[in-house]
Amino acid sequence: MRLTESLAKSCFDSVRAPDRLRPVRSQAHGEPDFEIVGPDGECIGVLEVTSTVDPTYQATLEALHPDRGGSRVRAVACTRSWIVWPAPNARVRRLRMRLDGCLASLEQAGVTQFDQDSVHPAVRTVLDELMLVSGRVVDDCPGWHSINLPGLSAHVDVDDVNAVVMVAAAKPDNLRKLSNSDVRERHLFVYVDFSTLSAHYVLESEYMPDAVSVDPSITHLWAARHLNAYSAFVLHARNGAPWTRQTVSWTPSSVE
Repeated sequence: MRLTESLAKSCFDSVRAPDRLRPVRSQAHGEPDFEIVGPDGECIGVLEVTSTVDPTYQATLEALHPDRGGSRVRAVACTRSWIVWPAPNARVRRLRMRLDGCLASLEQAGVTQFDQDSVHPAVRTVLDELMLVSGRVVDDCPGWHSINLPGLSAHVDVDDVNAVVMVAAAKPDNLRKLSNSDVRERHLFVYVDFSTLSAHYVLESEYMPDAVSVDPSITHLWAARHLNAYSAFVLHARNGAPWTRQTVSWTPSSVE
């Protein structure tokens, strides 16, 4: 069972007990990932698992891989070491080439940390040129700058959860699997990957997205992400109805 499918089963079984998910063993003809089984063993629905992935963010992560140059840049022009957070769409090769010189200009201006709200002219130039989100001086890696994982390049938008759910709900493969099922409940479970940063954050925040409506072949919607190995943040709702937020937990033995 894939990680996303295991999460879906754990979340569903926790929220909808005594109903539970039963994996569909053969999907040779485009069957959904799970059947929904009631307490009497009757199949009352199906559930398809999908995930959100931002390819731009993924490309940035790949560019920071050690085999592609890694995340460290030698400090030559700078007198201090820095750690910086790039935007998800940062051009990593350009960032490596220009980082030390740009940070040296900040040091000369007396800047030791910055973020997107900084108004200092030197900071604005560096933010725009290198597509950075934030940065600060550090003392734990003398002689080197560190490029951290990409961070949010804009303020969190509560509607970003609905946006990724709507994209997933419009995928032809998901619609085909659910619309072909002659059952009363057809669920779409959306795993919100870390690469979709804003939506990923909203799931653990106090913000509640508005109700969202998608294709009527889908009767129920789920959006979830891991909190840790055995718990998750979950939003679930009927198609077009208000979301319900829950934090669910399970034990390793509860996942078949």
